[in-house]
Amino acid sequence: LKISLNQLFVIIALTSAAAIALIITGIALSCYPKVEEPRFVYIFFTAF
Repeated sequence: LKISLNQLFVIIALTSAAAIALIITGIALSCYPKVEEPRFVYIFFTAF
């Protein structure tokens, strides 16, 4: 399995971006427990 440095960088960037997004989502949901999760997730994904 050969992976170029560019592909590796993209994979790392996407993984770290996903991890940061999950952390931010978790913080936001813990700060705003009244927020409806489905709507929040929908807004979150449409932001991208």
